[in-house]
Amino acid sequence: RFIKQNQVAIARFELSQSGQAICMEPFKRFPQLGRFTLRNEGRTIAIGKVLEII
Repeated sequence: RFIKQNQVAIARFELSQSGQAICMEPFKRFPQLGRFTLRNEGRTIAIGKVLEII
């Protein structure tokens, strides 16, 4: 599936078991740790808010 420019989506991300930690919190609880950016080849391709950690 593709999300086109200016569209909104809810996505679920699963971290691999590589042993690396990512510090994040739901945006409502801690706004500074509740945002993320997805980048590809030096370009920002998406920005978002963490809604829930499961």
